[in-house]
Amino acid sequence: MDEHERTALYVYALGYEPPLPTDSYSGTSVAPEWHQAVSNVVGQPCYVNDVAWNVLAANDEAIRMFPQLRGQLPAFPEKNLMRWMLLHEDAREHHLVDWEKQWAKPAAAQLRTAVAAHPDNEDLQLLDKEVSEDPVVGPIYRDHSIAHTHPDGDTRPMRHAGYASPQGGTDHRDRCCERHTRSQLGSVTMCAAQPLGSPGTRLCLLVFEPKN
Repeated sequence: MDEHERTALYVYALGYEPPLPTDSYSGTSVAPEWHQAVSNVVGQPCYVNDVAWNVLAANDEAIRMFPQLRGQLPAFPEKNLMRWMLLHEDAREHHLVDWEKQWAKPAAAQLRTAVAAHPDNEDLQLLDKEVSEDPVVGPIYRDHSIAHTHPDGDTRPMRHAGYASPQGGTDHRDRCCERHTRSQLGSVTMCAAQPLGSPGTRLCLLVFEPKN
């Protein structure tokens, strides 16, 4: 049976879809059309990541949202967003506000769940090792008292490096440090969905609200 036939069999026989696809590579890529669709989104930061949080597609607004170094072109600070969120100083100290409580604890819980669900994924196994051994986030990661499986609907404080003030509005951007360009303090609400053809991947839209 192909994946569609197997899913239909589960639904007819048991009343729900299978918990995991049969293809071990599911969740590691999306169809080329997704790259075009995401890159064509204007005015709303969005990206698609795989089951291990590697960015598969992103639009310009999403790239510019992350910390930018002065004098350099906008770019993602790290291809793997989970590694950046949990291990990079820029995320911990500059970009993700109230990092330990608002970002590290739920993200670490998500990573633990993904590692358990995909034991054969090499990227997740490497992340598991790196995060567990890190002196800062390791204790948070090894604390199993928090359960968090996805970020959909979460609102968290952050700095938006690519934020542009409305025309005629007051510019409240400032610098978190001398290395980075000016950014806007505010909060982001994450809207997450799953491309149906690649279970495990996620489409994320980032709705930002500035703090004035």
